[in-house]
Amino acid sequence: MRNPPQGDVNTALNEEWRCQCYSGKTRVSYEAFAMKMIGALRQEITNVRHEKSLGWPARGLFVPVIAMENGKNEQSHQDPAFDEVLLEEMGDTVRVVYPPDGNVAMVCLQECYQTQSQIWAMTVPKATLPGALDRPQALQLVRDGAIALGDGGEVQLIAVGVYQLQVCHELAEELTQRGLSCGVIYLLEPGRFRDPRDSMEAGHQCVASRRAELFPHDTKLRVFVCHVRPEVLLGACRPLDLGPDRMLAFGYANHGGTLDTAGLLLANQSNSRSITPIIRARLGSSGRELIK
Repeated sequence: MRNPPQGDVNTALNEEWRCQCYSGKTRVSYEAFAMKMIGALRQEITNVRHEKSLGWPARGLFVPVIAMENGKNEQSHQDPAFDEVLLEEMGDTVRVVYPPDGNVAMVCLQECYQTQSQIWAMTVPKATLPGALDRPQALQLVRDGAIALGDGGEVQLIAVGVYQLQVCHELAEELTQRGLSCGVIYLLEPGRFRDPRDSMEAGHQCVASRRAELFPHDTKLRVFVCHVRPEVLLGACRPLDLGPDRMLAFGYANHGGTLDTAGLLLANQSNSRSITPIIRARLGSSGRELIK
């Protein structure tokens, strides 16, 4: 592959292209294949953090990485480990985001282009999907890291990922028909809601008052439906965890080999058909009264 001109988008699909694409500062890959870039990306992350800890001005450029999620083929194409590894890095340097539509993706890119020494890891669907948010909502989502889509309720459904948002809307509709009030939250940037690990990361967190507004502690049941492994997300978003009696989390469970996205959700028991009976069991036999 020839070295492309400045500003072109590079596609990284194998080990040989990894460093060449990295040098181009813009890269796109299937999500699972993006793992081949982790070593090079972590060198950039380490250098930036050292410079920041010494109080040196940011000298690196922005680094957008677009990972396309894929529902077909084997786990070689489906595993979300790339997101999970970067989610463990410091959130002020590595921005792991899940744009729910093109509007939010464009705002993320615009914000990325205005930063210095940040890696923006964006996981987007390969398929074209209808818009979920308008421009003002997209701006608010990127600013806060999460957004409420409608009113709150006894059950709070939190989506992390495009298809997971569709699942949460389906769940909300079914639970509402059973007399339960539901609220849907879209979580764009999980790293904004973690326990900060140093003062630099603390400065990047969502404002405490906004976090309390989005995720009230008196919510009776909180349900995460996420693109990554749920254990990873719960660890990153520990402040949002209400405990085992008031929390459920669904996501990638190491099951692959499906033909499409619907099959991948079903195989990992994270579609609405699989989740609904679990929520109903947690809510009690009548499906209307929450377990105290």
